[in-house]
Amino acid sequence: LMKQVLAIEAHLRRHHQVAKPDAASLFLVPAYFPLLFWLDQRTTDIAEAPHLACVRATVAALERQPFLTRNAGYDHILLYGYEYPHWKRLNHLVLDSYSPFLGNALLIAVSFWSQGRRSALLETGLYPLLRMVEVPYFAVWDCNRKDALLQQPREFVVSFAGSLKNRPPYFVFRERLYVASAASREEFANDSRIFFQSFSADEDNRHVFARDYEGHRATLYSKSHFCLAMPGDGNTAGR
Repeated sequence: LMKQVLAIEAHLRRHHQVAKPDAASLFLVPAYFPLLFWLDQRTTDIAEAPHLACVRATVAALERQPFLTRNAGYDHILLYGYEYPHWKRLNHLVLDSYSPFLGNALLIAVSFWSQGRRSALLETGLYPLLRMVEVPYFAVWDCNRKDALLQQPREFVVSFAGSLKNRPPYFVFRERLYVASAASREEFANDSRIFFQSFSADEDNRHVFARDYEGHRATLYSKSHFCLAMPGDGNTAGR
């Protein structure tokens, strides 16, 4: 998360930041709400929860500015960092519930909770994906390397490296399990254009993957046309 924060803020300051807010066409909100939600996710007294109070105070400060309402929040962007929204999806842990305008803001996140699910095809479920700027776990977009990355030879058509969890009824990575099953089929298992690497989702394995395989992941992603970003949990990011 902090790598994304520093890279994005440095790029904006260097190339895009303007001196006066009236001249801005996009507003970055430098508040990292998922951390606050995680710290108070087990609270039983919402009114007294200090981190949720910080969320309310930050949103209130935004609403006091004339810029959030200028375009109903469509010109605001937030670095969310994790899968959106919080996996419990309780009202006090969902950022959109704090302001009607934040439901329109752009979000940089690793994925959207219903992404890839059949239910998302119904009741305009795909529309919320339009506001998501998705950067998979472990991927760091370096604007200075854009030309080199675009010219990089692509060895794989599609790749995935990550954990699989199957502990019903709540802790199940359904999309990952579906893809793992498909990848094991004979017509795909021997296809050199497909790279699929999985491991069990226990804490030790995920910690090692986050800590020791950064160079491996960067090389893999740069060699792939498509990198699957499937719903998972924050532990996979090595928090």
